Amino acid sequence: RGELKEKDISSGTELAASEASVYSREADLAATRAAMKELEVRLANQDAQFRERLEDEKTTHKEMVAKLEAANEITVRTLEDKMTTAQQLFEDELAALRSD
Repeated sequence: RGELKEKDISSGTELAASEASVYSREADLAATRAAMKELEVRLANQDAQFRERLEDEKTTHKEMVAKLEAANEITVRTLEDKMTTAQQLFEDELAALRSD
């Protein structure tokens, strides 16, 4: 009978140790899942920030292109006006030389 009690106690101790191990593993798994969820949230936030910066950069780029195109248009018009004025002056001087 004493031997049976020792086996029962030993089996009970092993079972308790086994259950404690299972609970410990479950706790580790829960901690791992929580850490993964936290990483997932951080990645989602970083992705959102990256996309926002990308949109800002696209907008800035479009604005810069528009400003450059406007400046280019002004430059082209100014050059055309100067060329027209120079052509007119040339023609006026040529006419003056011919009339002399």
